[in-house]
Amino acid sequence: YLGGAIASVAAGSPGIITCPGHGLETGDAIVVAHSTTTPTLDGARTVTRLSDDTFSLGVNISDAGTAGTGTFARTLTECY
Repeated sequence: YLGGAIASVAAGSPGIITCPGHGLETGDAIVVAHSTTTPTLDGARTVTRLSDDTFSLGVNISDAGTAGTGTFARTLTECY
């Protein structure tokens, strides 16, 4: 289980999310809540890992909203 607070979002096509040490990998499924972006990032999303501290969700962001708002939680997709 991984989760955390979104430190910032950069507007763009797609938007870039910064969350230092997020631990996510490309293809991970997450759920975002409380984002203030336009359009919202809230809901189930699939991650594209860009670096240890940044990732994208494939959403074109026109307004980054308020920095430091929003959270994410990884969805378990593996069975053992």
